[in-house]
Amino acid sequence: MLAAPGLPELSEEVFTAAVREAHAHDKLVVAHALTYDATMRMLRTDADGFTHIFLDRPPTDEIVNAIAEAEVFVIPCLVLNRSITGTTGEDLAADPRVSLRLDEAWLRALNGSFNTWPEGDFEFSLQTVAALHRAGVPILAGTDAAGPDEHHGGLAQGASLHHELQFLVRAGLTPVEALRAATSVPASYFGLHDRGVIRPGARADLLLVHGDPASTISDTPATTARNCSLCSTRYPGCADVAAGAPAASRRPCTPTGPTNSRSSAAGCAAAASSRRSRSAVRRTARDWARSATSSSAPSPGFTACAVSESATNAAPTSTRPSSTSVYASSHYDT
Repeated sequence: MLAAPGLPELSEEVFTAAVREAHAHDKLVVAHALTYDATMRMLRTDADGFTHIFLDRPPTDEIVNAIAEAEVFVIPCLVLNRSITGTTGEDLAADPRVSLRLDEAWLRALNGSFNTWPEGDFEFSLQTVAALHRAGVPILAGTDAAGPDEHHGGLAQGASLHHELQFLVRAGLTPVEALRAATSVPASYFGLHDRGVIRPGARADLLLVHGDPASTISDTPATTARNCSLCSTRYPGCADVAAGAPAASRRPCTPTGPTNSRSSAAGCAAAASSRRSRSAVRRTARDWARSATSSSAPSPGFTACAVSESATNAAPTSTRPSSTSVYASSHYDT
């Protein structure tokens, strides 16, 4: 799959012993498997979850049932499988909401691909996710994006998570389910109970999204920020938002300087956290949340978003408050 034939591999017995020891120390174990046979072997080790899905054949009832019965979660990394089978990330790189926020190295990587299994069929991966989802297997969003290497390209940290959400929807998840796959679901399975949702006491790491990703998942790259006083000198588009400028005339929420070291979805929140302490940013977000509850009309065209601190440049998520939420506007639960 990755053009590494003959790569040494540990025995199933060694993997099983490693999982058993990790569990004895209360550690979560995530297995890595890219082929059908490797997935079946790793299911027998009692791992807690899988990163990647097999791409060498379409799903069968045998493996779908085995995964469901094992009660594991799965992080498909569809964008990686697409790259392995030879498709570049040119379509994502062509989106100005993405390209304006990536430096040249990441853009070159995104326009490349692994292309180590060109005879593969990406549709098999989509079919597998669809079958797992129908079987009730928890699906988490991830990309396996590493460094900006165009020979192992098709991916860009942060940006590709937006792409992954689109592929999850293409595989049969609803937009809201895809958003949850990037926020509350991974937070729950990784024991991060203070994030991934909007509720009193949770981490108030928030973004706003132009549009409604709960119905149109491709809206997620259109992120901005509410508290423009934190970063308007570097992110001019935020000032346009604050001034109520029409969407068509707003400048992008990206740095005005020549270097953008903070790619994609972190946006204004990244600039804010680099200029002020994390606690100050959280206080500002809480202040915005309180002000939202006192307003009878939420800002038009925006959806409130939560960003998990567990991953750099995590994808924003549309959220609707429960009865205990501090948010008054009609958004969506994650």
